[in-house]
Amino acid sequence: MMRWARLAGKGKRFPVVAVVLGLLAVGLIGAAPSDASTPALVALGDSYTSGEGVKPYEPASEASRCDRSTKAYPAVAASTLGISWRSAACSGATVSSLTTSFKGQAPQVSSVRGARYVVLTIGGNDIDALALAASRSTTMLTEALDELRPKVAAGLRSVRVAAPGATVLLVGYPDIFPKDQATLDRCIGPLSAAVDVAHLHHAVVELDARLASAAHEAGVRYLDVAGAFAGHTLCSDESYAIGLSAASWGRASFHPNALGQQRIGRLVAAALQAHAAPTPAASAASTSTSTTPVMARVAAAGSSSTTTSIVPVTSTTAAPVPATTTPASALVPGSPGDLPRTGDDVLYGKLALGCGLTGMGLALVWVRLGLRDARLRRS
Repeated sequence: MMRWARLAGKGKRFPVVAVVLGLLAVGLIGAAPSDASTPALVALGDSYTSGEGVKPYEPASEASRCDRSTKAYPAVAASTLGISWRSAACSGATVSSLTTSFKGQAPQVSSVRGARYVVLTIGGNDIDALALAASRSTTMLTEALDELRPKVAAGLRSVRVAAPGATVLLVGYPDIFPKDQATLDRCIGPLSAAVDVAHLHHAVVELDARLASAAHEAGVRYLDVAGAFAGHTLCSDESYAIGLSAASWGRASFHPNALGQQRIGRLVAAALQAHAAPTPAASAASTSTSTTPVMARVAAAGSSSTTTSIVPVTSTTAAPVPATTTPASALVPGSPGDLPRTGDDVLYGKLALGCGLTGMGLALVWVRLGLRDARLRRS
């Protein structure tokens, strides 16, 4: 002990240096690194998110037939908000595509780390919604939707685990069909004999209701766009939807057109502006899950019996946001300062705090040893 006291006596400046180093270490909390390479908004989901039928597509996505349009609603929302964006959505994707490879693409949730917003539309392909609607079987539709709801909830929880600090917004499906059978008959010709327009409307309502319920269970936001195309459905003078089309080998049929994507994109932007803060459960999760690679965290969450906290579902029918003149190609790059703190930021903050407290603790030890040495010398 006397040896340590002598060292303290000879190094009287050390406590000051240790305190300064400790304070600098604590200061690192405010400069914790974040994933600046991730855009502020990341889009996931199926063809309604990717923008099927609305060219131009990103060249690589056209080759893979994911058909990611540069005019899809995520691009419109990002442009309206003046933030950067990226899409991992893929035409034909199902809920499983969120966590597994599809069409040679990486699992969609692997792209969301560090994002501020995650938007997606998913679930329609899992039940082949159009075919079920055309079947006119209410029983088959109900059974399929009841099976779909927990799958969507599980997929949304995977998104939250992968992006614990993000605001996640599940966007429903718009009702693109006209109100009466005669209008549909006139619009799509002989094919209309196979479908009943009332059952089509019922299918959209029931599908969106299951999606809203899944969002509630997973603790994410929900945007109801079922009535967004009112007055602009199929066969109207200014339709927001694509009818029968040979484009993309028929894949473009019955999807939002460019006007429809703009309409949904503005509603999404309004919803994100209204609910910009991360959900409480997401913020709490960020302190414990983000130190592990994304897919490992998703797998762990899938095997866990712990349920997430539930936040109120928001069925938003927001007023249209004025169109922006900012082209998608000129979007403002994401800034780390614009992003919320992620789990990694929290980890670095804790490490910095630990280093700072350790430094100050050592300084206090050296001061006490120095005082003890002085008392011993006086005695």
